[in-house]
Amino acid sequence: MEIYGIPVVVFGWVWIATFFGSVFALVYAVSADARARGVGGSLWAGIASLLLFPALWYWWRRGTYGVREYGPTTRERQARAVAFGIGGGYFLGAMVAPPGPITLIVYSLPLGIVGTVVAYVILGRQYPRHPNHGR
Repeated sequence: MEIYGIPVVVFGWVWIATFFGSVFALVYAVSADARARGVGGSLWAGIASLLLFPALWYWWRRGTYGVREYGPTTRERQARAVAFGIGGGYFLGAMVAPPGPITLIVYSLPLGIVGTVVAYVILGRQYPRHPNHGR
């Protein structure tokens, strides 16, 4: 079976790779933010790698853990954008795609790419750039 001349297996492997890549990016973003706030980056990395909801809960409530010692680096900004952009693309793809796993794969990949760019623009404005960080 092919979609636009590309075997379905290729779409599946790309979908799986981007899914796990976005999970890794979320783990990195949560860990780096927790480390900058002094609340145990390794602990939050372990929790975020196993369970999605505590990672999202930390991200939602991160301001209650105090202020960051330093601003986010460029790599951390990129990881946040990938995590939320790809995750949002999958969620939106599940909402707008007709029912079926193949259409979910076809819809969610482009939405994830667009979502990553939008997330980078939106999340990049949360903190002013620090002159000594983000290289």
